[in-house]
Amino acid sequence: MRNNRAYLNCLQRKEAQELWRQKLFQCGFLTGFATETVTVIKALGRVAAKSVFAKQSVPHYNGAAMDGIAVFAQDTFGAKETLPKQLKLLSEETQFSSGSCYVIDTGDPMPLGTTAVIMIEDVHLADDFAHITAAAVPWQNVRVIGEDIVVNEIVVPEQQVIAPVDIAALLAAGLEEITVIKKPETAIISTGDEIVGSLAELKPGAILDINSHMLAEAITEWGSIPKRQGIVKDDIAAVRQTIINCLEKYDVVVINAGTSAGRGDYTVEVLRELGEVIVHGVAIKPGKPVILAVCQGKPVIGLPGYPVVAMLTAELFLREILYLRQRLPIIEKPAVEAVLTKQTASTVGVEEYIRVSVGNVQGKVVAAPLNRGAGLISSLNKAQGILSIEEACPGLNSGQKAPVIMLRSEKPENTVLAVGSHDLALELLGVFLRRKLAGISLAYANVAV
Repeated sequence: MRNNRAYLNCLQRKEAQELWRQKLFQCGFLTGFATETVTVIKALGRVAAKSVFAKQSVPHYNGAAMDGIAVFAQDTFGAKETLPKQLKLLSEETQFSSGSCYVIDTGDPMPLGTTAVIMIEDVHLADDFAHITAAAVPWQNVRVIGEDIVVNEIVVPEQQVIAPVDIAALLAAGLEEITVIKKPETAIISTGDEIVGSLAELKPGAILDINSHMLAEAITEWGSIPKRQGIVKDDIAAVRQTIINCLEKYDVVVINAGTSAGRGDYTVEVLRELGEVIVHGVAIKPGKPVILAVCQGKPVIGLPGYPVVAMLTAELFLREILYLRQRLPIIEKPAVEAVLTKQTASTVGVEEYIRVSVGNVQGKVVAAPLNRGAGLISSLNKAQGILSIEEACPGLNSGQKAPVIMLRSEKPENTVLAVGSHDLALELLGVFLRRKLAGISLAYANVAV
């Protein structure tokens, strides 16, 4: 029988995150990055690998900023309402001479010899002449070369996330391609004899592989490219070879399940063979058996198998390193102060995460804890927020205020919260409520009565 190693020395979550981060900096994973070249029009959301310099000035010619007449500014000096000046109108083909002008539209190039534009509203055109009643200063109503961007100036600085306005600036500055930080590729390995890949294979005792799909979408949201590897049975040789193959091909490896100390849990044993296990066991609930390792200079993370735990530990330990690798800003999710609907106990010494429904009850933001089972998919997709109880706290009282991290975009003040026994009619009511009242939604927490 294999040695059943329990987690006697679990690290606190912040300590585990810091050790993990430090090791990934030391091994070079978070200090270097690969690059690739993409077209500017496909660069939205990517991170510039180096500063990008303008290839041309913007504008690249002197152009009219207004409809009107193009003049040589000095020809207009002295013009006033009591003593208007008369300038001869020339056709576009006629060479400019002093005392002349051209009719011009916004964006037209300035004819050679002209240095200002007088708005059409300030000009009286009669026969072949333009009569003006005010002098023009040099370069009045003219967009001069480089007024916006000068050739060789920085358009996008290094490590800036490309926004829609940046794409416009890059194109205007003559750029068609840009070098960006390459998105890391993240392998996802599902393990377990009981895991199956299709509904056709589902039978009592079998569990459908939903985690790899959930993790793949989360990894995509975090800027990485997921690479699902299929299902690996609880065989140490198969687990080892799959991890080796993924280390050769990909930047990050995620193993789902097999992280605990059961008979078929080989992940930590294999990772100790292939590299260094930085953390095995974190004082969080759920999520205690998470594994953080480095193999061949690459991060390898073992996530517990239950869906709630897999998602939580991925958010806590995987999300940050994917952002750091790409130099993406880590944007914290918004938090609200909410009143708890019931007393919520917690284990001292363990940081506990509880998913909650959040909504408006009589003008107050209220949070109703959902069932805590680690395998409850419903607590994932019905939760509006997540509540963290610190390790030194034995729990929270009913009516107590606590910070809740929001998981969805709905505003709590615009969400009606219903707490009670499970009633399918509530779900239908929520559908009709959304149809009738834009921006208003219904959240509910099912409790035993």
